[in-house]
Amino acid sequence: MTNPYAAFAIALLAVGFVAAAEAKRMDPVLLQGKARAIDGDTLQVGDTRLRLHGIDAPELRQTCEDSAGEVWACGRRAASELAAAVAGGEIHCISLERDRYQRLVATCWAGGRDVGQSLVAHGWAVAYRRFSVDYVSEENLARYLTHGMRAGRFEMPWDWRQGRRRQEASR
Repeated sequence: MTNPYAAFAIALLAVGFVAAAEAKRMDPVLLQGKARAIDGDTLQVGDTRLRLHGIDAPELRQTCEDSAGEVWACGRRAASELAAAVAGGEIHCISLERDRYQRLVATCWAGGRDVGQSLVAHGWAVAYRRFSVDYVSEENLARYLTHGMRAGRFEMPWDWRQGRRRQEASR
């Protein structure tokens, strides 16, 4: 019996190879194994740290407000949701590029589901439109259904990071 993940990864590899040749000319990297969540959009697979493609999640220290205006730790919750998504089994990832920190940027599947897509659809991350529009429809659905952080108010993760950098620079 063939492994359905392997067949899927090979198909993605064939399609992705053409895209990689046009983008940053990086050969595709396939990873599989147990993963550990570092934060809401970063995983550690063995010795490799990778960032999930097409999403941005709140930072670990970031807070949000619920519908009643109560502050809660949405960054920690996003990390917990990612940890739950990859717990208990192997993940399968394909990467076609590296980010500015030299982490692999990858699309990963756990239990046959796209992890980034699931996080955005459930409101624990947003589509990172600066780099991809792959998960915009999932973000719109999460907004409509008020899932996750969409149930209240939150600052976009990139705006939160920029605000923190300004604060640190002014010290």
